Amino acid sequence: MRVLAGFMLLFCLPVAAADDAAEIYATQCAACHGPEALGNAATMSPRLAGQNAAYLQEQTLAFQQGTRGSHPDDVQGQTMRALVSHLSVVQIEALSDYLASRTSPTVTRPNEADGPGAALYAGHCAICHGQYGQGAESIFAPNLQILSAWYLDAQMTAYGHGWRGGDTATTRAKNMRAIRAQIPGQEQTSAIVEHIAGSR
Repeated sequence: MRVLAGFMLLFCLPVAAADDAAEIYATQCAACHGPEALGNAATMSPRLAGQNAAYLQEQTLAFQQGTRGSHPDDVQGQTMRALVSHLSVVQIEALSDYLASRTSPTVTRPNEADGPGAALYAGHCAICHGQYGQGAESIFAPNLQILSAWYLDAQMTAYGHGWRGGDTATTRAKNMRAIRAQIPGQEQTSAIVEHIAGSR
């Protein structure tokens, strides 16, 4: 009941001061993503600090429009859809810019050693996410350097099961699902995740 009450409180929070992106984050997002937007494994909420703004904006709009988070098995996605449903486009833009500009602890870029995931990453991921997983804002490819292994693995699973990249998804999400389908199994998927995030 306490958890439910907490979510209900988030829905009822006033948005009169929502033009202040820091306040939007503190009142609407920090409970799950953490006060510094560094993510929270307990709630399966990814790090947002340092993510590129274009990707954050696109994904928030995808949650609003139901092209992400609508699958019945995607519990976290359904929660996100509800929590961002009331935000205006202007507020989403401001929040995305705010999170992208957040200074935070330095992260380690993907391992440059020739481990088992290096070739897989180069063959399947680097064309969009960059050699070092830095992402590409111009094509809405997220920065993978900042994301934890548990989140990357969860999203690979989501694409594999069709929770992301399904029939109603954006073209980019469908493309990502198709790429995930080209990776033969969990061992290879884990190798890619390890290459990107290590133990993070």
